[in-house]
Amino acid sequence: MKTKIIYILCAISFISFGANAQEDRQGKVDVSGQWQIGIPFNDYVDNNASGWGANVESHYFIANQVAIGGFISYQTFMNYFPKETMTLDGPSYGGAVTMDRYQTIYELPFGVSARYHFMSSTGIFDPYVALKLGANYSIQRRYYNVYEGYSENWGFTVLPELGTMIFLDSNKHVGFHLAVFYNYATNQSDNDAIDVDGISSLGFRVGMNFRF
Repeated sequence: MKTKIIYILCAISFISFGANAQEDRQGKVDVSGQWQIGIPFNDYVDNNASGWGANVESHYFIANQVAIGGFISYQTFMNYFPKETMTLDGPSYGGAVTMDRYQTIYELPFGVSARYHFMSSTGIFDPYVALKLGANYSIQRRYYNVYEGYSENWGFTVLPELGTMIFLDSNKHVGFHLAVFYNYATNQSDNDAIDVDGISSLGFRVGMNFRF
C-alpha cells in the first residue's frame, strides 16, 4: 500500500512539474541587441575576423514555437595591401600608380525574419533556427594616398541563423543571446573602387535578449 501511495505521489509530482514547466510564448515579444563578428569569404578583403559589427532585431511569437519580426545590422571589413603597381582605368583618366592601399566594405542588411524554436517549453536554454531575408546596402572604398575609389550599391540578402537564448531569471525576461549565421548578398560593383560580385561572410553574435 505504501509503495502504491509513493508511486501516485511521484506521478502527481511529475505531472505538476511538467505543467509548471510548460511555457506558452504566443503573444510575447523578443527584443535583442548584439555585438557582431564577421569573417568574409571574398578576395576583396582579407579573411580575418572583423569585430566592427552590430545587430538589432525584434520578434513577435505568433505561436508557441514560431516568431516573426525584423532586423537591421551592419558590418565593416577592411584590408591593407602593401605597395604595388596598379593600373587606373576610369571614365576620364588612366595610367598606373605605385603605392600601398586600404580596401573597405561596409554592409547594412535589413529586412524580415522568421524563427522556429526547437523546444515547446524551456529551461535556461531556448535554441532556435532562423531565416532572414531583405535588402543589403553596401559601400566599397579603396584608399590610395590622397585618392579614393568609391562605390555604393544595393543587393538582396539571405541570412540563415542558428542561435539560443540563455535566460538569467526564472521568469525568462532577460538573458544572453548567442547566434552563428551565414550572410550572402547579391551586391555588384565594377569600377575603380572594388570589383564586387556578391558578398558573403560567416558571423557570430553575442548580446542581450529581453522578452515581455
